[in-house]
Amino acid sequence: MIQLLSLLTSVAALTIAQAQTVHEPTIAKDNKVVERIQASDQQSLFPPEYRALVELNGIYQTQLQYSQLVLQRSTNRAVRQYAYNVYLQYYYSNQELNYLARTMGIPLVSIPTTGEELEGIWGQLQKYLQLSVLSGRQLDEKFISLQVETHRGALNAIETHLSSTTNEFAKQYLMRAKDTVTRHYEAAQKLQASFF
Repeated sequence: MIQLLSLLTSVAALTIAQAQTVHEPTIAKDNKVVERIQASDQQSLFPPEYRALVELNGIYQTQLQYSQLVLQRSTNRAVRQYAYNVYLQYYYSNQELNYLARTMGIPLVSIPTTGEELEGIWGQLQKYLQLSVLSGRQLDEKFISLQVETHRGALNAIETHLSSTTNEFAKQYLMRAKDTVTRHYEAAQKLQASFF
């Protein structure tokens, strides 16, 4: 029995060694292709408006989910009112965004192409899950803290896209979105100050 196990271990080690040897050139070749793609300007595959609208769509979706959760679970009147305003504003802003994207022929489908984008998606999921297990004052404080953080990030993203967007309609939409996000960011900051 011991000899059989020893023989099987040797065969497995030999098979793994052979598999690595056979696939090393393929892996090296694939790695070079990946490096070449990463080195090239990935943004050039899409118009600047594509990234801007897709990212803004993701921001809206995140805000809608956070607000919906808080509207179901919070008992704080000020926090509920804030969540309601955010939900209502971003719902209609997203409808307008979808219409603009359809008019421009831009599909609002985000496919993560970098590790940073995947980390961003994972991070948003973790934040939502953390928020979903809280209640009472902890829920309210965490929600408002997330609002300040995500709105600050959204403003930075919009500023970046405004500088690279060439389409006049998309630029006008981004300017309106910036005003909306700024209002909610400032309101979240005021609420956060009232908690501490």
